[in-house]
Amino acid sequence: SAAVAHMGAGHDRTLTEGFKRFMLHYDFEADFCNGAAGWEKGNVENYITGILIQTIKNKLNLVIAGHPAPIVFNSKTNKTSYFDVDYEEKPSIIGMKGIPIYYKVENIELNSDDEIVLYTDGITDLQNEDGKTFGKKRLLEVIAANVKEPVEQQIAALKEEIDNFKGSLSQTDDITIVILKRK
Repeated sequence: SAAVAHMGAGHDRTLTEGFKRFMLHYDFEADFCNGAAGWEKGNVENYITGILIQTIKNKLNLVIAGHPAPIVFNSKTNKTSYFDVDYEEKPSIIGMKGIPIYYKVENIELNSDDEIVLYTDGITDLQNEDGKTFGKKRLLEVIAANVKEPVEQQIAALKEEIDNFKGSLSQTDDITIVILKRK
């Protein structure tokens, strides 16, 4: 999506809220490559986020590259929460010029009926007709309310919640969800 919501006189720009959050999260300033055009993405045209997962029996090794923190359900404690990592530095996204590269391997142990939920920020950043975002809190609540259901039903419940939230607005970003459940 575009970084610029409105072009003013000269080189003045009004940046989109999503792009402002992106800049704040990764602590950088945009250097627009075509000062007169305005409808460019600055230096963020080609980047990706991701999570690399290695499974070894009931353990997952994760490398998070700028991707949203996964949600983890622990069946023993019946707790659903965001995977909290105390990073020395924020993990890097892939392909962003000028952002220091930093990745760290994190470990999660999944026992029987535990889950890890991976999703794209197209869910949390989704806006409704009132300009409110779906947000991390709402996502966590929907996952927690449906975590005991089969994976297919969990995804259907989330899709229904997303559709109800956005109303008649079009989706502007990718929406992906992957749920891994330990048998």
